[in-house]
Amino acid sequence: MVERPINVVKELIENSLDAGATRITVEIADGGSELIRITDDGCGITPEDLPVAVERFATSKAQTVEDVYNISTFGFRGEALAAIGAVSNLQIKSHREGFEPSEINVKFGELSPLLPTAISKGTQISVSKLFNNLPVRRKFLKSARSSEAEILKFIKHFTLINPSLEVIVIFDGEEVYRTYSSQSALDLAKAVFAEDRMMSAHSAYDGCEVDVCASHVAVQRKRRDSIYIGVNGRVIKDAALTQAVVQAYYRLIPGDSYPMAVVNIRLDPASVDVNIHPTKSEVRFESPSELFHYVKSTVEDAIRKFTAAIYAEEADDPALTEMEEAKPTHVFTEEEKRTPFLTARPAFDLRKELKSVPTISIGRADPAPTMNEPSNPMDYKVIGQLDNTYIICETPLGELMIIDQHVAHERILYEKYTNERTQAVPSIVLFDAVVLNNLTAEELECLEAIEGDLNGFGYSYEPFGGNAVKVSRVPLAVSKKDIGKEFLGILSDAIEMKRSKRHDGTILTMSCRNAVKAGDTLSNHDMNYIVNTLFKTQNPHTCPHGRPIVFVMPKATLASNFQRSI
Repeated sequence: MVERPINVVKELIENSLDAGATRITVEIADGGSELIRITDDGCGITPEDLPVAVERFATSKAQTVEDVYNISTFGFRGEALAAIGAVSNLQIKSHREGFEPSEINVKFGELSPLLPTAISKGTQISVSKLFNNLPVRRKFLKSARSSEAEILKFIKHFTLINPSLEVIVIFDGEEVYRTYSSQSALDLAKAVFAEDRMMSAHSAYDGCEVDVCASHVAVQRKRRDSIYIGVNGRVIKDAALTQAVVQAYYRLIPGDSYPMAVVNIRLDPASVDVNIHPTKSEVRFESPSELFHYVKSTVEDAIRKFTAAIYAEEADDPALTEMEEAKPTHVFTEEEKRTPFLTARPAFDLRKELKSVPTISIGRADPAPTMNEPSNPMDYKVIGQLDNTYIICETPLGELMIIDQHVAHERILYEKYTNERTQAVPSIVLFDAVVLNNLTAEELECLEAIEGDLNGFGYSYEPFGGNAVKVSRVPLAVSKKDIGKEFLGILSDAIEMKRSKRHDGTILTMSCRNAVKAGDTLSNHDMNYIVNTLFKTQNPHTCPHGRPIVFVMPKATLASNFQRSI
Protein backbone atom coordinates (compact mmCIF):
# COMPACT_ATOMS: atom_id res chain seq x y z
CA MET A 1 0.00 0.00 0.00
CA VAL A 2 1.26 3.48 -0.92
CA GLU A 3 0.90 5.77 2.09
CA ARG A 4 3.85 8.16 1.79
CA PRO A 5 6.55 9.11 -0.74
CA ILE A 6 9.01 6.86 1.10
CA ASN A 7 6.90 3.83 0.11
CA VAL A 8 7.24 4.75 -3.56
CA VAL A 9 10.99 5.31 -3.29
CA LYS A 10 11.53 2.01 -1.50
CA GLU A 11 9.54 -0.05 -4.02
CA LEU A 12 11.16 1.54 -7.06
CA ILE A 13 14.73 1.27 -5.75
CA GLU A 14 14.19 -2.39 -4.89
CA ASN A 15 12.78 -2.98 -8.41
CA SER A 16 15.89 -1.35 -9.88
CA LEU A 17 18.17 -3.63 -7.92
CA ASP A 18 16.14 -6.68 -8.97
CA ALA A 19 16.69 -5.54 -12.56
CA GLY A 20 20.45 -5.78 -12.01
CA ALA A 21 21.09 -2.04 -11.71
CA THR A 22 24.51 -0.89 -10.54
CA ARG A 23 23.76 2.83 -10.72
CA ILE A 24 20.57 4.56 -9.54
CA THR A 25 19.65 8.24 -9.54
CA VAL A 26 16.87 9.41 -7.22
CA GLU A 27 15.30 12.82 -7.91
CA ILE A 28 12.79 14.30 -5.46
CA ALA A 29 10.77 17.51 -5.73
CA ASP A 30 8.78 19.01 -2.86
CA GLY A 31 9.44 16.02 -0.60
CA GLY A 32 8.15 13.62 -3.27
CA SER A 33 4.61 14.95 -3.47
CA GLU A 34 5.34 16.71 -6.78
CA LEU A 35 7.94 14.37 -8.26
CA ILE A 36 9.77 11.13 -7.57
CA ARG A 37 12.00 10.00 -10.40
CA ILE A 38 14.15 6.86 -10.28
CA THR A 39 16.59 6.22 -13.12
CA ASP A 40 18.66 3.02 -13.30
CA ASP A 41 20.99 1.15 -15.62
CA GLY A 42 19.29 -2.22 -15.14
CA CYS A 43 18.22 -4.72 -17.77
CA GLY A 44 15.10 -2.74 -18.74
CA ILE A 45 11.56 -3.90 -19.64
CA THR A 46 10.51 -5.12 -23.06
CA PRO A 47 7.79 -3.15 -24.91
CA GLU A 48 5.31 -6.03 -24.66
CA ASP A 49 5.86 -6.33 -20.89
CA LEU A 50 5.38 -2.62 -20.11
CA PRO A 51 1.55 -2.66 -20.18
CA VAL A 52 1.54 -5.85 -18.10
CA ALA A 53 3.97 -4.43 -15.52
CA VAL A 54 1.42 -1.87 -14.30
CA GLU A 55 -1.40 -4.40 -13.89
CA ARG A 56 -2.33 -5.85 -10.49
CA PHE A 57 -0.93 -9.25 -9.56
CA ALA A 58 1.49 -9.18 -12.49
CA THR A 59 5.11 -10.07 -11.75
CA SER A 60 8.23 -11.28 -13.50
CA LYS A 61 9.89 -12.26 -10.22
CA ALA A 62 8.17 -15.59 -9.62
CA GLN A 63 7.78 -18.14 -12.37
CA THR A 64 6.53 -21.10 -10.32
CA VAL A 65 4.83 -21.70 -6.98
CA GLU A 66 8.15 -23.04 -5.63
CA ASP A 67 9.75 -19.62 -6.23
CA VAL A 68 7.64 -18.23 -3.38
CA TYR A 69 9.66 -20.40 -0.98
CA ASN A 70 13.03 -19.49 -2.46
CA ILE A 71 12.87 -15.74 -2.97
CA SER A 72 16.07 -14.14 -4.24
CA THR A 73 14.44 -10.83 -5.21
CA PHE A 74 12.99 -7.97 -3.18
CA GLY A 75 9.41 -8.84 -4.02
CA PHE A 76 7.12 -10.79 -6.31
CA ARG A 77 3.53 -9.76 -5.61
CA GLY A 78 3.19 -7.34 -8.55
CA GLU A 79 1.33 -4.74 -6.50
CA ALA A 80 3.76 -1.80 -6.40
CA LEU A 81 3.47 -0.25 -9.87
CA ALA A 82 -0.30 -0.78 -10.03
CA ALA A 83 -0.75 0.80 -6.59
CA ILE A 84 1.48 3.76 -7.46
CA GLY A 85 -0.26 4.31 -10.80
CA ALA A 86 -3.63 4.44 -9.05
CA VAL A 87 -2.68 7.50 -6.95
CA SER A 88 -0.36 9.47 -9.25
CA ASN A 89 0.75 10.32 -12.75
CA LEU A 90 3.04 7.37 -13.47
CA GLN A 91 5.42 7.39 -16.41
CA ILE A 92 7.73 4.48 -17.25
CA LYS A 93 10.44 4.71 -19.88
CA SER A 94 12.49 1.59 -20.46
CA HIS A 95 14.99 0.14 -22.89
CA ARG A 96 16.07 -3.48 -22.92
CA GLU A 97 18.97 -4.39 -25.16
CA GLY A 98 17.69 -5.77 -28.50
CA PHE A 99 14.32 -3.98 -28.20
CA GLU A 100 13.06 -0.50 -29.07
CA PRO A 101 12.87 1.88 -26.11
CA SER A 102 9.25 2.40 -25.07
CA GLU A 103 7.15 4.52 -22.74
CA ILE A 104 3.85 4.00 -20.97
CA ASN A 105 1.79 6.37 -18.84
CA VAL A 106 -0.81 5.73 -16.14
CA LYS A 107 -2.81 8.73 -14.97
CA PHE A 108 -4.54 7.97 -11.67
CA GLY A 109 -5.34 4.43 -12.77
CA GLU A 110 -6.05 5.14 -16.45
CA LEU A 111 -3.62 3.42 -18.83
CA SER A 112 -2.44 5.23 -21.99
CA PRO A 113 -1.21 3.52 -25.18
CA LEU A 114 2.40 2.41 -25.51
CA LEU A 115 4.66 5.02 -27.11
CA PRO A 116 8.19 5.07 -28.56
CA THR A 117 10.67 7.10 -26.50
CA ALA A 118 14.33 8.03 -26.19
CA ILE A 119 16.26 6.50 -23.30
CA SER A 120 19.54 4.64 -22.96
CA LYS A 121 19.66 1.13 -21.53
CA GLY A 122 17.74 0.83 -18.29
CA THR A 123 14.54 2.24 -16.84
CA GLN A 124 13.29 5.63 -15.70
CA ILE A 125 10.13 5.83 -13.61
CA SER A 126 8.57 9.20 -12.81
CA VAL A 127 5.81 9.62 -10.25
CA SER A 128 4.21 13.08 -10.12
CA LYS A 129 1.23 14.70 -8.41
CA LEU A 130 1.12 12.00 -5.75
CA PHE A 131 -2.36 11.71 -4.15
CA ASN A 132 -3.81 14.57 -6.21
CA ASN A 133 -6.90 12.41 -6.68
CA LEU A 134 -7.06 11.82 -2.90
CA PRO A 135 -6.99 15.33 -1.37
CA VAL A 136 -7.56 14.11 2.18
CA ARG A 137 -4.56 11.80 2.07
CA ARG A 138 -2.44 14.46 0.37
CA LYS A 139 -3.45 16.97 3.05
CA PHE A 140 -2.03 14.76 5.78
CA LEU A 141 1.33 14.10 4.13
CA LYS A 142 4.37 15.04 6.16
CA SER A 143 6.15 18.30 5.40
CA ALA A 144 8.58 18.28 2.48
CA ARG A 145 11.55 18.46 4.86
CA SER A 146 10.32 15.54 6.98
CA SER A 147 9.63 13.47 3.89
CA GLU A 148 13.09 14.22 2.48
CA ALA A 149 14.71 13.21 5.78
CA GLU A 150 12.75 9.95 5.76
CA ILE A 151 13.74 9.17 2.17
CA LEU A 152 17.41 10.02 2.71
CA LYS A 153 17.53 7.89 5.86
CA PHE A 154 16.16 4.89 3.99
CA ILE A 155 18.58 5.34 1.09
CA LYS A 156 21.55 5.62 3.42
CA HIS A 157 20.54 2.44 5.22
CA PHE A 158 19.92 0.68 1.92
CA THR A 159 23.33 1.61 0.55
CA LEU A 160 25.01 0.49 3.77
CA ILE A 161 23.61 -2.98 3.11
CA ASN A 162 24.37 -2.72 -0.64
CA PRO A 163 27.72 -0.89 -0.66
CA SER A 164 28.61 -1.78 -4.26
CA LEU A 165 25.59 0.14 -5.54
CA GLU A 166 26.25 3.62 -6.95
CA VAL A 167 23.49 6.03 -5.89
CA ILE A 168 22.91 9.72 -6.49
CA VAL A 169 20.17 11.55 -4.55
CA ILE A 170 18.91 14.95 -5.68
CA PHE A 171 16.43 17.07 -3.72
CA ASP A 172 14.87 20.01 -5.61
CA GLY A 173 17.78 20.09 -8.07
CA GLU A 174 20.54 19.84 -5.45
CA GLU A 175 22.66 16.74 -4.95
CA VAL A 176 22.50 15.71 -1.28
CA TYR A 177 23.99 12.21 -1.24
CA ARG A 178 26.22 10.09 -3.44
CA THR A 179 27.91 6.72 -3.15
CA TYR A 180 30.50 5.21 -5.45
CA SER A 181 30.93 1.64 -6.63
CA SER A 182 34.65 1.93 -5.90
CA GLN A 183 33.97 2.88 -2.28
CA SER A 184 34.59 0.16 0.32
CA ALA A 185 31.89 -0.85 2.76
CA LEU A 186 34.03 0.47 5.61
CA ASP A 187 34.57 3.87 3.97
CA LEU A 188 30.85 4.11 3.25
CA ALA A 189 30.01 3.30 6.88
CA LYS A 190 32.44 5.96 8.07
CA ALA A 191 30.80 8.52 5.79
CA VAL A 192 27.20 7.63 6.69
CA PHE A 193 27.88 7.51 10.43
CA ALA A 194 30.21 10.54 10.23
CA GLU A 195 32.65 8.55 12.35
CA ASP A 196 36.21 7.53 11.42
CA ARG A 197 36.64 5.11 14.31
CA MET A 198 35.09 2.16 12.53
CA MET A 199 36.37 -1.38 11.95
CA SER A 200 35.40 -4.24 9.68
CA ALA A 201 35.53 -8.03 9.48
CA HIS A 202 34.37 -10.79 7.15
CA SER A 203 33.45 -14.36 8.02
CA ALA A 204 32.14 -17.29 6.04
CA TYR A 205 30.37 -20.27 7.63
CA ASP A 206 28.69 -23.17 5.83
CA GLY A 207 27.46 -21.13 2.87
CA CYS A 208 26.67 -18.07 5.00
CA GLU A 209 28.78 -14.91 4.67
CA VAL A 210 28.79 -12.15 7.27
CA ASP A 211 30.33 -8.72 6.67
CA VAL A 212 30.50 -6.32 9.59
CA CYS A 213 31.39 -2.65 9.91
CA ALA A 214 31.25 -1.64 13.57
CA SER A 215 32.34 1.26 15.73
CA HIS A 216 35.34 1.30 18.00
CA VAL A 217 34.60 0.73 21.68
CA ALA A 218 35.34 4.39 22.40
CA VAL A 219 32.31 5.33 20.28
CA GLN A 220 29.11 4.86 22.26
CA ARG A 221 25.47 5.74 21.65
CA LYS A 222 22.59 5.79 24.11
CA ARG A 223 20.22 3.99 21.73
CA ARG A 224 20.58 0.87 19.63
CA ASP A 225 18.98 2.39 16.53
CA SER A 226 22.39 2.79 14.86
CA ILE A 227 22.70 -0.98 14.39
CA TYR A 228 21.56 -2.01 10.91
CA ILE A 229 20.98 -5.57 9.78
CA GLY A 230 20.77 -6.69 6.16
CA VAL A 231 19.97 -10.08 4.69
CA ASN A 232 20.63 -10.71 0.99
CA GLY A 233 20.60 -6.99 0.33
CA ARG A 234 17.36 -6.37 2.24
CA VAL A 235 17.30 -4.05 5.29
CA ILE A 236 15.50 -5.91 8.08
CA LYS A 237 14.61 -5.55 11.74
CA ASP A 238 15.77 -8.43 13.91
CA ALA A 239 15.99 -8.05 17.68
CA ALA A 240 18.07 -11.21 18.12
CA LEU A 241 20.76 -10.24 15.61
CA THR A 242 20.84 -6.72 17.02
CA GLN A 243 21.41 -8.26 20.44
CA ALA A 244 24.22 -10.39 18.97
CA VAL A 245 26.03 -7.18 18.06
CA VAL A 246 25.40 -5.71 21.51
CA GLN A 247 26.69 -8.85 23.24
CA ALA A 248 29.93 -8.68 21.24
CA TYR A 249 30.65 -5.45 23.14
CA TYR A 250 29.87 -7.04 26.53
CA ARG A 251 32.26 -5.70 29.16
CA LEU A 252 33.76 -3.37 26.56
CA ILE A 253 31.24 -0.54 26.78
CA PRO A 254 28.74 0.39 29.53
CA GLY A 255 25.57 -1.68 29.71
CA ASP A 256 23.41 1.34 28.87
CA SER A 257 25.42 2.26 25.76
CA TYR A 258 25.41 0.80 22.27
CA PRO A 259 27.72 0.69 19.26
CA MET A 260 27.08 1.69 15.65
CA ALA A 261 27.20 -1.22 13.26
CA VAL A 262 26.23 -2.59 9.87
CA VAL A 263 25.79 -6.35 9.62
CA ASN A 264 25.45 -7.63 6.06
CA ILE A 265 24.45 -11.30 5.79
CA ARG A 266 24.41 -13.37 2.60
CA LEU A 267 22.91 -16.84 2.73
CA ASP A 268 20.84 -19.31 0.72
CA PRO A 269 17.40 -17.74 0.06
CA ALA A 270 15.84 -21.11 0.85
CA SER A 271 17.05 -20.83 4.45
CA VAL A 272 15.23 -17.56 5.13
CA ASP A 273 11.48 -16.84 5.02
CA VAL A 274 10.78 -13.23 3.97
CA ASN A 275 6.99 -13.62 3.83
CA ILE A 276 6.19 -13.22 7.52
CA HIS A 277 5.77 -9.43 7.28
CA PRO A 278 3.85 -7.36 4.68
CA THR A 279 6.84 -5.08 4.02
CA LYS A 280 9.37 -7.92 4.40
CA SER A 281 11.15 -5.89 7.09
CA GLU A 282 11.12 -8.95 9.35
CA VAL A 283 12.24 -12.42 8.35
CA ARG A 284 12.49 -15.90 9.84
CA PHE A 285 15.71 -17.93 9.69
CA GLU A 286 16.08 -21.65 9.42
CA SER A 287 18.92 -21.69 12.01
CA PRO A 288 18.55 -18.50 14.09
CA SER A 289 20.83 -19.60 16.95
CA GLU A 290 23.69 -20.41 14.59
CA LEU A 291 23.30 -17.09 12.81
CA PHE A 292 23.32 -15.31 16.19
CA HIS A 293 26.66 -16.95 16.96
CA TYR A 294 28.08 -16.12 13.50
CA VAL A 295 27.21 -12.44 13.83
CA LYS A 296 28.48 -12.13 17.39
CA SER A 297 31.80 -13.84 16.63
CA THR A 298 32.33 -11.73 13.49
CA VAL A 299 31.86 -8.49 15.44
CA GLU A 300 34.19 -9.79 18.16
CA ASP A 301 36.74 -10.58 15.46
CA ALA A 302 36.51 -7.01 14.14
CA ILE A 303 37.11 -5.61 17.63
CA ARG A 304 40.04 -7.98 18.23
CA LYS A 305 41.77 -7.21 14.92
CA PHE A 306 41.27 -3.49 15.21
CA THR A 307 42.66 -3.39 18.73
CA ALA A 308 45.72 -5.36 17.69
CA ALA A 309 46.33 -3.04 14.75
CA ILE A 310 46.16 0.30 16.51
CA TYR A 311 48.42 -0.81 19.32
CA ALA A 312 51.23 -2.21 17.17
CA GLU A 313 54.53 -2.27 19.03
CA GLU A 314 56.52 -0.20 16.55
CA ALA A 315 55.86 3.54 16.49
CA ASP A 316 56.40 3.69 12.75
CA ASP A 317 53.85 0.92 12.12
CA PRO A 318 51.23 2.07 9.55
CA ALA A 319 48.55 1.12 12.05
CA LEU A 320 49.59 4.04 14.25
CA THR A 321 48.15 6.42 11.68
CA GLU A 322 44.85 4.73 12.38
CA MET A 323 45.53 4.95 16.10
CA GLU A 324 45.45 8.75 16.00
CA GLU A 325 41.91 8.58 14.64
CA ALA A 326 40.82 5.83 16.99
CA LYS A 327 41.77 7.41 20.28
CA PRO A 328 39.29 9.64 22.11
CA THR A 329 40.29 13.27 22.28
CA HIS A 330 39.49 15.95 24.80
CA VAL A 331 39.61 19.73 25.04
CA PHE A 332 40.63 20.85 28.51
CA THR A 333 38.20 23.00 30.49
CA GLU A 334 39.27 26.36 31.84
CA GLU A 335 39.72 24.80 35.29
CA GLU A 336 41.90 22.04 33.83
CA LYS A 337 44.02 24.59 31.99
CA ARG A 338 44.83 26.31 35.30
CA THR A 339 46.49 23.15 36.69
CA PRO A 340 50.15 24.32 36.70
CA PHE A 341 52.03 21.01 36.58
CA LEU A 342 51.93 17.32 37.32
CA THR A 343 53.45 16.12 40.56
CA ALA A 344 55.13 12.77 41.12
CA ARG A 345 54.52 11.47 44.64
CA PRO A 346 56.31 9.06 46.99
CA ALA A 347 55.47 5.49 46.16
CA PHE A 348 55.24 2.07 47.72
CA ASP A 349 56.06 -1.15 45.87
CA LEU A 350 53.06 -3.44 45.35
CA ARG A 351 55.41 -6.41 44.89
CA LYS A 352 56.31 -6.53 48.57
CA GLU A 353 55.01 -9.65 50.24
CA LEU A 354 54.25 -10.48 53.84
CA LYS A 355 57.39 -11.91 55.44
CA SER A 356 55.77 -13.19 58.63
CA VAL A 357 53.41 -15.76 57.14
CA PRO A 358 53.95 -18.80 54.94
CA THR A 359 52.99 -18.49 51.27
CA ILE A 360 51.03 -21.20 49.47
CA SER A 361 51.42 -21.05 45.67
CA ILE A 362 48.80 -23.02 43.78
CA GLY A 363 49.17 -23.30 40.01
CA ARG A 364 51.42 -20.65 38.47
CA ALA A 365 54.64 -19.76 40.21
CA ASP A 366 54.32 -16.02 39.64
CA PRO A 367 51.79 -14.24 41.88
CA ALA A 368 48.78 -13.47 39.68
CA PRO A 369 47.53 -10.16 41.03
CA THR A 370 50.96 -8.73 41.94
CA MET A 371 53.00 -6.81 39.41
CA ASN A 372 55.89 -8.74 37.89
CA GLU A 373 58.53 -7.51 35.48
CA PRO A 374 56.86 -6.60 32.16
CA SER A 375 58.13 -8.25 28.99
CA ASN A 376 58.46 -6.65 25.56
CA PRO A 377 57.79 -3.11 26.85
CA MET A 378 56.10 -0.79 24.38
CA ASP A 379 57.26 2.71 23.57
CA TYR A 380 55.11 4.52 26.13
CA LYS A 381 57.08 6.78 28.43
CA VAL A 382 55.67 6.97 31.95
CA ILE A 383 56.04 10.52 33.29
CA GLY A 384 54.45 10.19 36.70
CA GLN A 385 51.27 9.90 38.74
CA LEU A 386 48.57 12.51 39.19
CA ASP A 387 46.44 12.63 42.35
CA ASN A 388 47.47 9.04 43.16
CA THR A 389 44.80 8.04 40.62
CA TYR A 390 46.06 8.65 37.08
CA ILE A 391 49.21 7.52 35.29
CA ILE A 392 50.60 10.21 32.98
CA CYS A 393 52.44 9.05 29.86
CA GLU A 394 53.89 10.20 26.57
CA THR A 395 52.92 8.13 23.53
CA PRO A 396 55.29 7.27 20.64
CA LEU A 397 53.58 10.07 18.71
CA GLY A 398 54.34 12.66 21.39
CA GLU A 399 50.78 12.81 22.69
CA LEU A 400 49.76 13.24 26.32
CA MET A 401 48.12 10.05 27.55
CA ILE A 402 46.29 9.71 30.87
CA ILE A 403 45.38 6.30 32.26
CA ASP A 404 43.00 5.57 35.14
CA GLN A 405 45.13 3.19 37.20
CA HIS A 406 42.25 1.30 38.85
CA VAL A 407 40.23 0.48 35.73
CA ALA A 408 43.43 -0.26 33.78
CA HIS A 409 44.56 -2.82 36.36
CA GLU A 410 41.00 -4.14 36.54
CA ARG A 411 41.04 -4.78 32.77
CA ILE A 412 44.41 -6.56 33.07
CA LEU A 413 43.19 -8.81 35.86
CA TYR A 414 39.83 -9.48 34.23
CA GLU A 415 41.45 -10.81 31.06
CA LYS A 416 44.08 -12.69 33.06
CA TYR A 417 41.47 -14.40 35.22
CA THR A 418 39.27 -15.12 32.20
CA ASN A 419 42.14 -16.72 30.28
CA GLU A 420 43.53 -18.61 33.27
CA ARG A 421 40.40 -19.41 35.23
CA THR A 422 41.44 -23.05 35.60
CA GLN A 423 44.55 -22.00 37.54
CA ALA A 424 44.28 -20.99 41.17
CA VAL A 425 45.53 -17.62 42.39
CA PRO A 426 48.50 -17.60 44.80
CA SER A 427 47.44 -17.04 48.39
CA ILE A 428 48.62 -16.89 51.97
CA VAL A 429 47.43 -18.68 55.11
CA LEU A 430 46.48 -16.28 57.89
CA PHE A 431 48.03 -16.85 61.32
CA ASP A 432 45.05 -15.05 62.83
CA ALA A 433 41.93 -16.10 60.98
CA VAL A 434 39.30 -13.44 60.43
CA VAL A 435 35.87 -14.21 61.90
CA LEU A 436 32.79 -12.68 60.31
CA ASN A 437 29.66 -12.74 62.45
CA ASN A 438 25.96 -12.22 61.79
CA LEU A 439 25.90 -13.09 58.10
CA THR A 440 22.43 -13.04 56.58
CA ALA A 441 20.74 -16.15 55.20
CA GLU A 442 21.18 -14.77 51.68
CA GLU A 443 24.91 -14.20 52.26
CA LEU A 444 25.38 -17.72 53.63
CA GLU A 445 23.50 -19.20 50.68
CA CYS A 446 25.55 -17.18 48.21
CA LEU A 447 28.77 -18.12 50.00
CA GLU A 448 27.99 -21.78 49.57
CA ALA A 449 27.19 -21.27 45.88
CA ILE A 450 30.49 -19.54 45.07
CA GLU A 451 32.77 -21.57 47.35
CA GLY A 452 34.52 -23.23 44.41
CA ASP A 453 35.19 -19.87 42.77
CA LEU A 454 36.45 -18.42 46.05
CA ASN A 455 38.91 -21.30 46.43
CA GLY A 456 40.19 -20.73 42.92
CA PHE A 457 40.80 -17.07 43.71
CA GLY A 458 42.75 -17.86 46.86
CA TYR A 459 40.11 -17.72 49.61
CA SER A 460 39.32 -20.42 52.17
CA TYR A 461 36.68 -20.25 54.88
CA GLU A 462 34.81 -22.58 57.20
CA PRO A 463 31.64 -22.35 59.29
CA PHE A 464 32.24 -20.96 62.80
CA GLY A 465 28.94 -21.59 64.50
CA GLY A 466 25.59 -19.94 63.96
CA ASN A 467 25.73 -17.27 61.25
CA ALA A 468 29.51 -16.85 61.46
CA VAL A 469 32.35 -17.99 59.21
CA LYS A 470 36.11 -17.99 59.67
CA VAL A 471 38.32 -16.85 56.77
CA SER A 472 41.66 -18.66 56.94
CA ARG A 473 43.27 -18.03 53.53
CA VAL A 474 43.23 -14.99 51.25
CA PRO A 475 44.87 -13.93 47.96
CA LEU A 476 48.26 -12.33 48.24
CA ALA A 477 46.96 -9.01 46.94
CA VAL A 478 44.33 -8.81 49.70
CA SER A 479 46.64 -9.62 52.60
CA LYS A 480 47.43 -5.98 53.39
CA LYS A 481 43.84 -4.83 53.15
CA ASP A 482 40.90 -4.99 55.53
CA ILE A 483 40.19 -8.67 54.95
CA GLY A 484 36.77 -8.68 56.59
CA LYS A 485 35.65 -5.68 54.55
CA GLU A 486 36.96 -7.21 51.32
CA PHE A 487 35.27 -10.54 51.96
CA LEU A 488 31.91 -8.96 52.76
CA GLY A 489 32.30 -6.76 49.68
CA ILE A 490 32.80 -9.86 47.53
CA LEU A 491 29.64 -11.38 49.00
CA SER A 492 27.68 -8.20 48.31
CA ASP A 493 28.94 -8.06 44.72
CA ALA A 494 28.24 -11.76 44.18
CA ILE A 495 24.65 -11.36 45.34
CA GLU A 496 24.18 -8.44 42.96
CA MET A 497 25.72 -10.37 40.08
CA LYS A 498 23.45 -13.32 40.81
CA ARG A 499 20.42 -11.04 40.63
CA SER A 500 21.54 -9.65 37.28
CA LYS A 501 22.39 -13.18 36.03
CA ARG A 502 25.90 -12.26 34.91
CA HIS A 503 27.85 -15.38 34.05
CA ASP A 504 31.25 -13.82 34.74
CA GLY A 505 30.26 -12.14 37.98
CA THR A 506 32.92 -13.75 40.18
CA ILE A 507 35.72 -12.89 37.76
CA LEU A 508 34.45 -9.32 37.50
CA THR A 509 34.23 -8.99 41.27
CA MET A 510 37.72 -10.37 41.87
CA SER A 511 39.20 -8.18 39.14
CA CYS A 512 37.74 -5.08 40.74
CA ARG A 513 38.61 -6.11 44.31
CA ASN A 514 42.19 -7.12 43.53
CA ALA A 515 43.03 -4.13 41.33
CA VAL A 516 44.90 -1.12 42.65
CA LYS A 517 42.59 1.64 43.78
CA ALA A 518 42.33 5.34 43.16
CA GLY A 519 44.45 6.86 45.91
CA ASP A 520 47.12 4.14 45.89
CA THR A 521 50.59 5.55 45.37
CA LEU A 522 52.44 3.52 42.75
CA SER A 523 56.14 2.97 42.15
CA ASN A 524 57.64 3.62 38.73
CA HIS A 525 57.88 -0.14 38.26
CA ASP A 526 54.17 -0.59 38.96
CA MET A 527 53.15 2.22 36.63
CA ASN A 528 55.28 0.77 33.84
CA TYR A 529 53.79 -2.66 34.46
CA ILE A 530 50.22 -1.34 34.18
CA VAL A 531 50.91 0.67 31.03
CA ASN A 532 52.85 -2.04 29.20
CA THR A 533 50.51 -4.85 30.19
CA LEU A 534 47.35 -2.85 29.46
CA PHE A 535 48.22 -2.48 25.80
CA LYS A 536 48.66 -6.22 25.44
CA THR A 537 45.09 -6.91 26.53
CA GLN A 538 42.26 -7.58 24.12
CA ASN A 539 40.58 -4.29 24.92
CA PRO A 540 42.75 -1.58 26.51
CA HIS A 541 40.08 1.07 26.01
CA THR A 542 37.39 0.21 28.55
CA CYS A 543 37.21 -1.69 31.82
CA PRO A 544 34.93 -4.76 32.22
CA HIS A 545 32.15 -2.42 33.36
CA GLY A 546 32.54 -0.33 30.20
CA ARG A 547 34.21 2.72 31.76
CA PRO A 548 36.95 4.41 29.70
CA ILE A 549 40.56 3.63 30.64
CA VAL A 550 42.68 5.79 28.37
CA PHE A 551 42.42 9.46 27.55
CA VAL A 552 44.70 11.01 24.89
CA MET A 553 45.40 14.65 24.07
CA PRO A 554 46.96 15.05 20.60
CA LYS A 555 50.07 17.18 20.14
CA ALA A 556 48.10 19.74 18.13
CA THR A 557 45.58 20.26 20.94
CA LEU A 558 48.32 20.58 23.53
CA ALA A 559 50.23 23.03 21.38
CA SER A 560 47.15 25.16 20.75
CA ASN A 561 46.69 25.68 24.48
CA PHE A 562 50.14 27.29 24.54
CA GLN A 563 49.59 29.12 21.26
CA ARG A 564 52.27 27.03 19.60
CA SER A 565 52.31 25.66 16.07
CA ILE A 566 53.53 22.18 15.21
